[in-house]
Amino acid sequence: MVRISVPVKLFGAEIRMSTLGERLKEERERLGMTVLEFAEAAGAKKNTVIDWQKDVSSPPAARLEALAKHDLDVLYVVTGHRGSGRPGPKIEAERLAQIVEMLEAAAARTGKRWPAKKLVTVAMEVYDLLAEDPTKAERILKLVVNR
Repeated sequence: MVRISVPVKLFGAEIRMSTLGERLKEERERLGMTVLEFAEAAGAKKNTVIDWQKDVSSPPAARLEALAKHDLDVLYVVTGHRGSGRPGPKIEAERLAQIVEMLEAAAARTGKRWPAKKLVTVAMEVYDLLAEDPTKAERILKLVVNR
């Protein structure tokens, strides 16, 4: 699959919409990593990373999680939006990883599979909900998987 990014006019200004692969490459370069170093950090092969950057395929959530431990801005890669720059609550990587694993396991039990972007979005929604009341984990996960 080849995705082409094209300029878009918005309120008279031309904005170029980037692809997930382009943003991934941008983040790799921001981190000062070679394709091989990036692949090793992700637990993937060099050619796989090249395919991600060309939008031939997309990185699975587990690979994005591994790269997040190397300061990859996952939100930017997935959505194209960076945080506001204001300091916010620090995300606990281990807790987020548990939520991702629980979501994937719960989905597998129902025969579902999450696309990477959807998994990241839902995992963050669950993370935010659990920050309010961690005792609701199982109930929230059942509701999320069945929606």
